[in-house]
Amino acid sequence: MWRTLSILAIILLLTLPLWSTPSYSTDFSIYGTKNVDGDPSDWTGTPPATAPATTVDDGEFIVTDPSGDYLPFYCSDWNWPIRTDLDILEFRLTGDADNMYLLFKFNTMDNLYSYYIMLAIDLTPYTEDDGFNSWLPDYADTELGEIPATDTHISWQWDYVIGINYDWGDDGSNNFTRIWDHSWDYFNSTGTVVFNQSGKVVEASIPWSEIGGVDAYRNSEIKLWVMVFCNSYGGIWDPYDNSATDDNGNPCLVGSDVYDVAGQTPTYQDTSGEVYDDDGNAGNDNWPDQDHWVDTSFIIPFSSLPEPIPEPYLAPLVAVSIALLASILVVKKLH
Repeated sequence: MWRTLSILAIILLLTLPLWSTPSYSTDFSIYGTKNVDGDPSDWTGTPPATAPATTVDDGEFIVTDPSGDYLPFYCSDWNWPIRTDLDILEFRLTGDADNMYLLFKFNTMDNLYSYYIMLAIDLTPYTEDDGFNSWLPDYADTELGEIPATDTHISWQWDYVIGINYDWGDDGSNNFTRIWDHSWDYFNSTGTVVFNQSGKVVEASIPWSEIGGVDAYRNSEIKLWVMVFCNSYGGIWDPYDNSATDDNGNPCLVGSDVYDVAGQTPTYQDTSGEVYDDDGNAGNDNWPDQDHWVDTSFIIPFSSLPEPIPEPYLAPLVAVSIALLASILVVKKLH
C-alpha cells in the first residue's frame, strides 16, 4: 500500500504544473508593456551615460545618439531651416505578447511634419541575403550594409520596414504608420502612434502579426536599423536633387537621403552625413559615387516572449490517468 501511495505522490509532483492556472513566464531580457500615449514616464530603463551607445535595462533595448550629428543641409522651404527636428537623441524598443513598442526622442520638435522615421528589420541577423532587398523603400536612396571582419563591404537585406510619418495621418485617418513586407508596396499598420510635441517624443506600437508574428521573435534575435529622413509631403526629401546647401553655402553631394542614424556619429565632422561608401569610409566619396550605405545596426536578443503554460483543462485528464494507474497497482497487489 505504501508503495502505491509513494508512486501516486511522485506522479502528483511531476504533474503539478499542469494543475496551475494560466499565466505567463517572466524571464525576458527584453520585455514590457507600454501605454502608447506620448508620455515616456513608463519607459523606466536607464540609458547609457554616453552617446552613441546601447544597453538593455529594465526590459528595454536603449540606444543613445549624439546631439548635433545630423546631416547639415536645409530641408524644403515649408520647414526651413528646422534641421534639429531630425536629430534623434534616443531610441527604445520592447515588446509583450501582442506588440512591439517603440520610443523615439529628438533634439527638437518644432514642426510635426519634419519627420520621416524608418526602421528596418531582418529576422535572420547572421544571414545577409535571404531577405527582400538591401535598398530601402520609398525612394530613400539608401542601402543597408555591414562591414564584416574581412573589411569587404556587403549589402544586407530587410524582411520588414516600418515607416512613421505625421503627414500620412493628419487627414483624420490616423494612418501614421506604414509597413513594407517583402514588397515595394506598403500597407497601413493597425498599431498606434502618438506625437508628443512638447516632450519631443514619438511613441508607437506595432502588432507582431504585421511583422512576421510573435513566434519569429520569441527566443530569437533580430537585426535592426533606425534612420531619420526629412519628410516632404508624405515622401522622403532628397537634399541632393533639391540642391540643398549648408550654413556656408556648400551644396549637398551625398547619395543617401538619411539625415540621422540612431547609434552612429559621423567619422568626419563635415557635410558627409552618416553614410558610407563602397570601401567602408564615411565622407570621402561625392555624388555620383555616392556614400549611400547605412552600416550601423543592432542585434537585439529576445530571450523569450510571453507564452502560455498548459491550460487547466488538462487537469481532469491527469486525474483520470492517476486513478487508473492506482487501480491497476491495487489489483496487482491483491493478486
